[in-house]
Amino acid sequence: MQPLSDEASRHFHEGASLLRQGRLEEAEPLFRAVIARHPDLPEANATLGALLGALGRLREAEPHLRRALRACPASADAHGNLGNLLRDLGRLEEAEACLREALRLRPRYPEALNNLGAVRRDQGDHAGAAQAFQAALAQRPDFHLARVNLAQLLLQQHQPAAAEWHYRLLLRTFPRDATILAGLGESLRRQGRHQEAEAHLREALRLRPDSGAAWVELGNILLATARPAEALPCFRSALEREPRWPEAYLGLGIAAAAEGHYAEAEQHFRAALALKPGLAAAHNSLGDTLRNRKAFGEAEASLRQALQLAPDLAEAQVNLAFTLLQTGRQAEGWAAYEHRWQAAPWVHQPQDLPGRPWRGEDLAGRSILLQAEQGLGDTLQFVRYATLFPPQAHVVLRVQAPLVRLLQGMPGIARVQSMEEPPPPADWHSSLLSLPHRFQHLAAPAVPYLSAEPSRVARWRERLAHLPGARIGLAWAGSPGMAADSRRSMPLPLLEPLAGLAGLSFVSLQRGPAGEAASRLPMERPAMEGDGFEDTAALVMALDLVISVDTAVLHLAGGLGQPVWLLNRHDSCWRWQEGRDDSPWYPGLRLFRQPAPGDWVSVVQALRAALARREWQAAARPA
Repeated sequence: MQPLSDEASRHFHEGASLLRQGRLEEAEPLFRAVIARHPDLPEANATLGALLGALGRLREAEPHLRRALRACPASADAHGNLGNLLRDLGRLEEAEACLREALRLRPRYPEALNNLGAVRRDQGDHAGAAQAFQAALAQRPDFHLARVNLAQLLLQQHQPAAAEWHYRLLLRTFPRDATILAGLGESLRRQGRHQEAEAHLREALRLRPDSGAAWVELGNILLATARPAEALPCFRSALEREPRWPEAYLGLGIAAAAEGHYAEAEQHFRAALALKPGLAAAHNSLGDTLRNRKAFGEAEASLRQALQLAPDLAEAQVNLAFTLLQTGRQAEGWAAYEHRWQAAPWVHQPQDLPGRPWRGEDLAGRSILLQAEQGLGDTLQFVRYATLFPPQAHVVLRVQAPLVRLLQGMPGIARVQSMEEPPPPADWHSSLLSLPHRFQHLAAPAVPYLSAEPSRVARWRERLAHLPGARIGLAWAGSPGMAADSRRSMPLPLLEPLAGLAGLSFVSLQRGPAGEAASRLPMERPAMEGDGFEDTAALVMALDLVISVDTAVLHLAGGLGQPVWLLNRHDSCWRWQEGRDDSPWYPGLRLFRQPAPGDWVSVVQALRAALARREWQAAARPA
């Protein structure tokens, strides 16, 4: 340092002491006093520039850092400090040039490498950013900021397992660091390890209850475990700490949408996008919400915007698939649906099946394993495609245990096994829900493709012989584990207006706790044998009509070729398409749609009128 006057020297050292204590505002006037006496002193300009940058006064800081650089053009620190400031100002090309010059002057400069990694990350060069962070760690393995940056980058690159490794390494040194605990929780959530993730986030919030980022991540974990009501206060807590946090508004919207409050959800998503227009996840969630509000054109535009911003956002591809399929654009919809294996929740499902994924290759003399996916109803709907393989192919069907006996008689299938058994060797494998995409050149197999044992059907007809008139099967509730179950299922008492209809007898097809619901609707409640669907199929074949909400019984009746009426929620599943009261999936199906969210009363009124006119009989007559 050049010689200073006594007063300037005293100011410099007092200012440096205050900086070491973190008292930046008090240090500022002391360094300004030094510069007033020695305007080109590089040490004072560099320190004041760094101090102003730390206070967020970036534009004030830049002239001082440039003055320090002019005084010491061969100083790696001067180039590095200016480069870091320019990155904060968003001038990334200038920042990169400064940091590269710093590294030319001093190749072993981990701080500059870390900052160069941050610049490359902001430029979208994730590979270059990772290389810079790794180089910084190679020079200084205990450089925790570079390791945190690398872990966060790995999360952005959809590599949560690699990010977890770095966070766990950091925790060895910083076991009570809330930021690291929250990052570890996020990496675990993205691997589907929600219980572990939640424990780490709650510990992070115990240590730092004012951490908005930790509140947001805990909310995300609660959303991933289907607990939207618990997630809402987490996102609100984040917004109390930072009212302009787009990710917190995004979480609020997702939680509201999960509860079926789509108008509220849309407001939150638009608030997130007003703060951060490039937030692809918000465009994706907005698109799905608009689909559920039946604004299909806007939904598609929003989802395509999400994919323009983030082409690898598989969740947006899946939501686009739902939008396309719901509006009847089958070919493009099924193609987009193939991206689901990179999207939550499918990405967490084990896919270690034998053989190679089948994409339409010749199967003559070869074997293929067809794997059930999602719920029982999905299997019953799409198992029809298993019959399209050539006779020379050895087809093995692996499905949920309750469906094994029912499906054993399907033609063209060599073997049906439970998913609880280990898969057998096979040359190829495919999910059932990928078959519509692979078989688009063929017509879907005709209904019926399911069958019931004739002897069982005869026994059920005997058991129901005492019931007068037409026998109508009822199923009013689905599995509580399904995300939209509270909206697709209906309370049994809402069906009581059907009581008193002449010439009809009602028979319960409902299983589980919902089957015990009390009601004044006279109804036969027969006990079915076992947990499988083979006895239910026989009972369905002994009935004249099945009326069901959107659950597995509906698909069973449809696949058997029986007349079936669907009582459908307003935010309909994509498979029932829009603007029609029939279905290409099941010729005997008729839809009764809610005219507004939650309006089962109107649905039951229309249903009662149709039953009184015995309209299922007219539909069953040949043209």
